[in-house]
Amino acid sequence: YNFNFDFTTSGWVTSDAFIPVIVENALAFDGVGDNVMVASLNPPTGSFTLEAWINFQGTGSGFETIMEFGDDSPLFGIEDGVLTLLGGVSAPDPIELNVWKHVAVTYDDATNDIKLYENGIQIAENNVVLSYSGSSFGIGQNTGNVFYTGIMDDVRVWDRALTEADIRTNILKPVDPSSADLVAFYDFNIGEPGGDNSGLTNLPDLTGTHDGFLANFSRIGTASNFVASTTPALEPGLSVSIDGVEFFNNEELDYGVVFDGDEISTEIVVRNTGFDTLRLSAAVDYGVSVNLFDDLPDMKIEPF
Repeated sequence: YNFNFDFTTSGWVTSDAFIPVIVENALAFDGVGDNVMVASLNPPTGSFTLEAWINFQGTGSGFETIMEFGDDSPLFGIEDGVLTLLGGVSAPDPIELNVWKHVAVTYDDATNDIKLYENGIQIAENNVVLSYSGSSFGIGQNTGNVFYTGIMDDVRVWDRALTEADIRTNILKPVDPSSADLVAFYDFNIGEPGGDNSGLTNLPDLTGTHDGFLANFSRIGTASNFVASTTPALEPGLSVSIDGVEFFNNEELDYGVVFDGDEISTEIVVRNTGFDTLRLSAAVDYGVSVNLFDDLPDMKIEPF
């Protein structure tokens, strides 16, 4: 028979850790020639983390740049639709178009571990020795690759490998520009969203060290300019596993035939895969004569 679990979820704001991060502006890139050039920011010489909010609207063809040091040294972007650190690690699946995603890649030079994250969850890992040289840094493109198409926000460069917990904290709360190991931070909160920003030529680095130059942006309208932006609402997510087999809300798992008189022992694991608190208020079984969920409490599950 089938176990059919009916979970009811809702987002609870339980503390300031779960208040959505509201960002005034983002920057729209037209994919033709827009990029932010930072001549003073050189490639990492050891451990690093690159992270940003992106709303990708590109073609999924070629290597579309999120960030690049020097000439591919390193290059973080979207290769043929897949989030990738060139020569390091790639996501298992193509990135969604027209959807806000927080993306990050970390490299630990002590272990050579490279980890790729999407919305604070590790999605890929590799172990490769990375070594870079050259100069300069670009957002949206730097040298020779495809220009980024879409919207970008909260670009940050660190000179250490952030942990998954660090990255999730960066999603949930504003980052202090004076944070240790933060090399550069661009929040794009200048100008008038969609207005005439033709008088703006520089993009401030909130750490005060590596201001960028706005190259080729029209800075008028919404296609190649500063635009209004709110990072996505922080919501809970639901993942349920039975004996190690994962499935999701409102789906059925065929557990197989159980004969009369048989007893079974089943481990059920519920995880919150989102960013807000998950409320689990009901679990209902069908087709069995006993209640599998005696005295299930109305519970709250924090993000893992």
